[in-house]
Amino acid sequence: LRTLPEPPVVVGSSLGGLVAAAVAHRGAALAGLILLAPAFGFASRRLEGPRWAGYRRRGSIPIFHHARNAWTRLGPELLADLPAWADDSRWRVEAPLAILHGTRDESVPVEVSRAFAARHPGAILMEVDDDHSLLGEPTLSALDRFLDGRLAAKGPSR
Repeated sequence: LRTLPEPPVVVGSSLGGLVAAAVAHRGAALAGLILLAPAFGFASRRLEGPRWAGYRRRGSIPIFHHARNAWTRLGPELLADLPAWADDSRWRVEAPLAILHGTRDESVPVEVSRAFAARHPGAILMEVDDDHSLLGEPTLSALDRFLDGRLAAKGPSR
């Protein structure tokens, strides 16, 4: 990011949304941050949740990989990194922030996006009738309207 000629808009979905928020929290100069069903609370839910007790004990667990639309195994590497990601509730983002989250998301509760947006004055939270994939028509229409509005507000490019 430091080598880019101007600050970018960073987009992240699910765990990628968590990573994008971490990049912004750590001070990267960004023109904006768009998060799609960001996995806030991911680490704390895995460190404390009973469903993940077997993972903590065995060091692996089957998970559904939404991008691949298939089941895969999550290995032990994540366990070592989880504590460093456990306190995302204290993260602050200075870049303009927009979050899209499906109200039918069964992977990441929409409440975590509501809480994150509430801590960031000026943040835009768009809740859509969709699941974690955010590929339904309501989401695509909402994202299209949002981007059209932002681009129109910015004016013509140079």
